[in-house]
Amino acid sequence: MSATPTPGAPASVPAAGAGPAAELAPAFPTPPSSVSEPEPPLLPGLEWLWTPARISYLILAIFVAIGAYLRLNGLGTGSLWVDESQSTIFAFSILQRGYPIIATRYLLNNWEPLYSYLEAGSIQLLGRSNFAYRLPAAIVGIVLIPVAFTIGKRYRDQYVGIAFAAMVTFSTEYIAWSRTARWYTLLVLMMALGFLCALLWYRSRERRTRILCVAGMVGFAALSAVTSIGLFLLYTPGILLGGVVYLFAANWDAVLRFFGRRAGLAAGASLPPARLVPYRFRFEIFLLLLVALVVGVVVEFHALEHLYTVEMTRLLGMPPYPLTWSGNLGTYLVDFYPGILFFAALAALLLVVRHDPFDLALVAFCIGAFISVSIGASITNPIAAGGASYIRHLLPLEFFLFLLASLALIEILRRLYHAVVPAARRSFRLHTAMPAIVGVAIVVLLVVPGAVVPSSLTLYSRATQSPADSLVPWYAFSVDPQYPSALYGVLQANYQLASDYVVAHRSPGDVVAATNCGPPAVYIGSVQYWVRSNPLVTAIIYVHGRPAFQYTNSLLVDNTSQFESLLYNSSGWMISDAPTTATVVFADGMNDVLTYFMTKIDAGSDVSILLFHWNQSTPIGVLEMLESRVPALHVFDSNVSQLAAWATTGGVTQSSFRDLLIPIAPLVFSYVPSQLLPIAVLLNVYNHRPDLQAEFPQVLGTTSNRTALIHWAAEVVTGVISDPAESVLAPYASWYEANG
Repeated sequence: MSATPTPGAPASVPAAGAGPAAELAPAFPTPPSSVSEPEPPLLPGLEWLWTPARISYLILAIFVAIGAYLRLNGLGTGSLWVDESQSTIFAFSILQRGYPIIATRYLLNNWEPLYSYLEAGSIQLLGRSNFAYRLPAAIVGIVLIPVAFTIGKRYRDQYVGIAFAAMVTFSTEYIAWSRTARWYTLLVLMMALGFLCALLWYRSRERRTRILCVAGMVGFAALSAVTSIGLFLLYTPGILLGGVVYLFAANWDAVLRFFGRRAGLAAGASLPPARLVPYRFRFEIFLLLLVALVVGVVVEFHALEHLYTVEMTRLLGMPPYPLTWSGNLGTYLVDFYPGILFFAALAALLLVVRHDPFDLALVAFCIGAFISVSIGASITNPIAAGGASYIRHLLPLEFFLFLLASLALIEILRRLYHAVVPAARRSFRLHTAMPAIVGVAIVVLLVVPGAVVPSSLTLYSRATQSPADSLVPWYAFSVDPQYPSALYGVLQANYQLASDYVVAHRSPGDVVAATNCGPPAVYIGSVQYWVRSNPLVTAIIYVHGRPAFQYTNSLLVDNTSQFESLLYNSSGWMISDAPTTATVVFADGMNDVLTYFMTKIDAGSDVSILLFHWNQSTPIGVLEMLESRVPALHVFDSNVSQLAAWATTGGVTQSSFRDLLIPIAPLVFSYVPSQLLPIAVLLNVYNHRPDLQAEFPQVLGTTSNRTALIHWAAEVVTGVISDPAESVLAPYASWYEANG
């Protein structure tokens, strides 16, 4: 099961060293004339079409048409997600400046300009729209179908090409990523074209063709790096392993002769005289060098680990996470692609048995790439701490697994054909129609199981992650994916819904804040604030010394005090892709700011996105808003003095309001009655001192006991205790002495 020459080409043109194993009989050979004479075509007038090669291209054209429909239909529907906005913002900067402005501390993870250039061209032609942003990915996904056919045909025959093209056409995952304004299918295309150049180089003996193929391999490797330097580097070890395996396999006799074996020598011929090292010592020396290398690594492990950390930090712009095996990638393939893995493993076994150098290189690449991606992904992801690698990083590997699976499927169909159809019944008509029969059979094998047997696998772990608010069943191959733009395990918030509402209703001077700034920045144009208490460290840059979100320069707001300050300085809008109950995103009272001080806009919200609006206010104004929304506070009847007194002397010690009121308290001291101001100031000191909170825990709660704390304040103002709070408490010394 390896490559054969294209029909019509010379019988065999393998590279030197490939040997006779490179030659294979056709999967479905032409019947001999003694068995059957050519028959008239089934469709008179279409005789020009009635050849296996032309019917193969007709099947390919049908696949391309279906693939185009699946990738283009409704392409502009559905909001951009976070990573799509990254590519699109880069495209905007290309249109504005002629090159992408990539503002990030970690360039290796984010240097992905090639897709953004294609996207910029699409925007230039079609204007700003979701369709224009995603069109380059869709076109690349469509182009992958004939590329897969060509690779399969060149590698084995037109039937493998048909099977391979069918898998790419109906792959739910390839459809999804072809409908996304990201570079994943573009990287697959660059690597596929590089592989095709390698295949053509292997099949050709012409010097000019081989030079062009080498140039193509280098060129597509460079384009792969420009597409995504980070992910391409993860696949580089697999590529290198494949190359090394090819060199050893193609020159195996020479390797054996180096160690003194008579491999490949004619009868009676002798080995050339050994140079430098006698033949009988070479293998032992090789083993000793190998052992010395292993021992050296073990002995110098800590020094090498330090060197690795230093150099990777220099390369990445961040200290690397510990190298760890990421088991979720293998689990994903086993759970979601068991059939493909089975057929790919079967094909790998058949290829290894044939000992063809190029076959062995392909198998080695797939194994090496899986290992390198599973381990290398941990460099920039905290896998050791429980994180998971992104399964989309397997997309290029899946392409080559599809190729292997296609080889196995066609081999199985070939054996069934020879076992079931007697030689006497193998007519020319059957032979001519065989590409169509194979095409239908492959589509049925791919699609029918998912249509007949309901899948227990889903795209999401929670319904709220889906734009449809449901767990979407997952099928590896489908003629009509239910939600073809869905991305596995990635929150699909409807940023466009909230952003469009803001654009239609905002007033001049309104600011915009968001938990994820990228998509709103695409739709609105500018997002001033990035609101998260758990910002991703790798997404932070510094603008004039202040932390901000990369790409959009949105200033980070990560605590309640900063969040409340937005209310005092502006009116604006808050777009959240996290519910207000998500205390990881909105910690220490930030969620209460949304609940009590901002107004939810139902017309700009759904199950995946929340839109809030706020009008510029004052500290006392937000307290009045809190009073209006909490029935228990209605007893103050809009009495500002009483409300401020409660907030600074009572609310700041109650768990339900404490985090919300601590930042406000010092801003409303001027409204607090003078007789309560000493305790308000003291509690403000207490609330900003963890040591005091640990020493006087009885202060907190609805039955707050402040006696010991007041006694402590009296000792501070009288000099018994030396404390930096003395200057703040000194104006109220007489009160603390009298009550402490």
